[in-house]
Amino acid sequence: MEHFTLRAEFDSLRHAAERRIETAEREHRDLSDDEKAENDKSFIRMKTIESSEAAASQYIGQQAASGMLDGGGGFQLPRDFPGRQEHEANQCASGLFAPGQFSRAGAAGEREQFTRTMSHWARTGAVDRQTFATVTSTSGGGILLPKIVAEPLITGDTNAFRLGLSLVGSGPIQTPGAQDLTIPVLDQAAGSIVSENAAVESENEPALNSIRLLPKMFQSGSAWFSNLALEALDYRLEDHIVPELLHSKETALESAIVSAMIADTATAVTLTPSTSTISYVTMLSLLRAVPRRFSRQMFLVLNSEVFATLEKLLDSTGRPLLVQDPQNGNLLRFNGVPLVRSDLFENLGAINKTLGVVISALGFRLRDCGGPAVARYAQFPARPAQTGFNLFSAHAYGWTTAAVARLRTPAV
Repeated sequence: MEHFTLRAEFDSLRHAAERRIETAEREHRDLSDDEKAENDKSFIRMKTIESSEAAASQYIGQQAASGMLDGGGGFQLPRDFPGRQEHEANQCASGLFAPGQFSRAGAAGEREQFTRTMSHWARTGAVDRQTFATVTSTSGGGILLPKIVAEPLITGDTNAFRLGLSLVGSGPIQTPGAQDLTIPVLDQAAGSIVSENAAVESENEPALNSIRLLPKMFQSGSAWFSNLALEALDYRLEDHIVPELLHSKETALESAIVSAMIADTATAVTLTPSTSTISYVTMLSLLRAVPRRFSRQMFLVLNSEVFATLEKLLDSTGRPLLVQDPQNGNLLRFNGVPLVRSDLFENLGAINKTLGVVISALGFRLRDCGGPAVARYAQFPARPAQTGFNLFSAHAYGWTTAAVARLRTPAV
């Protein structure tokens, strides 16, 4: 295959991969499985073309060194992609990169480039979008590939209600804006037979309830770092701090939902025999407190102490009442209903305490408004030598009364 044909194919694959990555960044999401598969195929093909071009370049160099080529044929090896020199000049003028970093930077050069860029962003807030990718030089031009310099410690599912929805095949409502939103929910009323000869039609109209999802803004709280420490970074700070900020924000959201459920006295209540006793009959009564209309897609959110107590319950044959999910060894089920642990519900041992809830996803809604935003605070008067980071996002939640039943200790 001709050199120019290979180079055109290489550039086409590169631009397509960049467009997929840019689209995902613009929509604040990860690449889909299909996009990942297409990128993997493109990178494999580009690697093959790169190897072929490198071999051809080496062969031509050897021929030229031996005098087999006179150099007059106008043959030109692919060294620059269109606009590379202009782009590099602009980056160098901004003070973010040193000359030559885009063209022949090795692993050490990439690390130095990233460190300088990250520190510059932490101190000034200014950064070029393309600097958050590894710039790899090939014989066909520069390729922008995502890169994690250091593996972050990412916390798992941090919101018990979000996890519960995912376990029953549901999820939060996603809206781009934070406008007021009301979701209709019908009750369990049966319809009626249509009588063709009746003088007056009689309908058994279902009652229309609603779930209002008015967003509130939640934050993680500010985390502060020494500017001197930021100068010494040799890894991507965002990969480490954002998951922790997200954990704090999601905990705040979970706490707000738990507080609202504890205060919702209209919700169905199931009392335990005492302030410290949990039994199979009690838990079965809790599940049956939810009417048949909402008896599907249910999940339990329980206090950690109650969760631990249930784990110790055995049937008459000595087998645990909580059954391990066959597809997820970390998930336990009670009578087929998945259990999620929360540290925010109240504890056993006292009167009139809410220990947990059973929820039907048919009558419970969680709403995410847009995506999270990370705010950066610099030159704060009280912390002049530090830089702070805070994560914000808007959420709403709500439920219809019949879709939630509370597990409570006796009132007296």
